[in-house]
Amino acid sequence: MAAAFGLAACSAHVYRDDGPRYSSGGEYRVYTTVPSHYVGDVYFYDGRYYSGGRYESGRYSYNGRNYSSRYYHSGRYYYGGNYQHHRSPGSSQGHKGDGSRSRH
Repeated sequence: MAAAFGLAACSAHVYRDDGPRYSSGGEYRVYTTVPSHYVGDVYFYDGRYYSGGRYESGRYSYNGRNYSSRYYHSGRYYYGGNYQHHRSPGSSQGHKGDGSRSRH
């Protein structure tokens, strides 16, 4: 399935924070929209933004498809989402990803 993605979804509105889940490196968090004050990296997958995980680039195969990156979060790997860096309000944001999504 191809993921529809737009940077407009990154604008600040009321957001839901699904609460922290702890890893050895800190907290895992999931947002439905990114808070306006958030500065850092998130991974957009299936309508949610994940933070606190680990982005990996390389050559991966999952369910018969090839991916150039994946994201590890809360004990799972996510394939095909978009990795983004959020800067202070008013600055531009970048993203990268495979353009499709899968979860393992």
